[in-house]
Amino acid sequence: MDEAYGRVTDPGRYAPLHAAAPELLAELERRFNVTRETFNEPDQHGVGPAVGVRLIPADASAGRLAIVFDAFPGLIVRMGSGGWMHEPVCGCDGCAETVEECTGRLRVQLDALVAGSFGERLVLAAGWWHESWYLDERGEMATGRRRVDGSRLAELQAAMPEGELAYSAWPARG
Repeated sequence: MDEAYGRVTDPGRYAPLHAAAPELLAELERRFNVTRETFNEPDQHGVGPAVGVRLIPADASAGRLAIVFDAFPGLIVRMGSGGWMHEPVCGCDGCAETVEECTGRLRVQLDALVAGSFGERLVLAAGWWHESWYLDERGEMATGRRRVDGSRLAELQAAMPEGELAYSAWPARG
């Protein structure tokens, strides 16, 4: 069974994420006062450009959302100044994540973002870390961390002069 970890025999099983994410984005656009932008960036898998969609809330104190559709096929989700997650988180045969699990995690994080229950902070612990947190539906804090340095650290320090940002709720459509 250990050989299943790190092996991906059917990445195509995640293709439904590329259909589910636009539906989630459209739902957010209907509910909230946001501006939509599309963009391209290099694909992490070296397969041409990846297409992304960014939703920018009308309230500048609310966290932005960007979803990139990569070639895996999967999603790269960025919230706020750079809080991020991948769906699937891994995608290997051993982890065997389902599309339903991926969309469920995505929905929990998006719900936290739009409710104003999402934030970011810089943590110094044997180097600098960018940590994102959110309160889930049970009110529990969940976090993700990524080591940062150089120009990325400088960008985050400029975005978070106090070392932490807690975002406001997204404004509803009127």
